[in-house]
Amino acid sequence: MLLQSEASLGVGSLVEVTPSGTRNIFVELEPAVLRITGGMVSMQVIHADGSIEERRPSDPAPAWLANLLEAPEAVRALRLRDKGQLSWTDLYRLFEVIVDGAGGADVIVTEGWASRTQMRRFKHSANNVSVAGDEARHGVESATPPVDAMSISEAKSLVDILLARWLGKLAV
Repeated sequence: MLLQSEASLGVGSLVEVTPSGTRNIFVELEPAVLRITGGMVSMQVIHADGSIEERRPSDPAPAWLANLLEAPEAVRALRLRDKGQLSWTDLYRLFEVIVDGAGGADVIVTEGWASRTQMRRFKHSANNVSVAGDEARHGVESATPPVDAMSISEAKSLVDILLARWLGKLAV
């Protein structure tokens, strides 16, 4: 999956089979975030006659990237996103690039990428010292803390979803 897209995943345990054939089983008992990164998947089909057929799904990423590299705002967004840990300020800056590139908040809402409430919660949380602490975009409390504050992990998820949807639209 590209660009931090989401898919439900249920994990009860993780099994590692070592070269010697032993199995190591890892179980996580607490809630956690699981991030798995992988490459292209291929599948081998062994026919009854013994012939082997390898199948690889087509990957739209190379064509998407070629199109995206023609759009300076997309290149900037990808550059801004290419950091290990994103602060509230980093997320807000990226959010502004996406909103502007998409044609404004109205377009985002119309496309169904996010609601006005989600975007308001994001902006209010990012700006608020009570929520974002020293990483807040403002140095002093300029408004009352939001009742429905967004966590930084929710903010990252929202921005990643917006980025994926916007880049997906630009790429075609």
